[in-house]
Amino acid sequence: LDFLNAQKRKGIIGELGIAANYVNLLHVANNGLEGFTVLQYENGPYYKTDDLKKKYPNKKHFYHSALRSISYLDKKYSSSEWAGIILNRACKINPSGKILFSTTKSKRLMDNLAAFEKYNNMPLETLNKIVDGVY
Repeated sequence: LDFLNAQKRKGIIGELGIAANYVNLLHVANNGLEGFTVLQYENGPYYKTDDLKKKYPNKKHFYHSALRSISYLDKKYSSSEWAGIILNRACKINPSGKILFSTTKSKRLMDNLAAFEKYNNMPLETLNKIVDGVY
């Protein structure tokens, strides 16, 4: 870690981050993440990761696997609609961070982005009620 911090001070490294399971990050003492400016961890309906944003408000949060379990969700919404709801909620909770998801199908990507736009004006409280109904 000393080497990386030295590289950061020299400007060779812009920011230091750590990618870990969110459960592990919840149990790390604040000083255990000293020097790290970015935290990357899973986020989505089956992960209760919102507490990390509150625990580490001065860090940048990168969510990954946001749509991982989408096929298991209530059929009240289509997979694309769930994607729009989940991605909007994540963006509203984490406006200064990054939300990562993947797909190998261009149609699915376009459908997810269309649904993101569709639900973009939905208030966070409404998005929370929908997603919290999954638990």
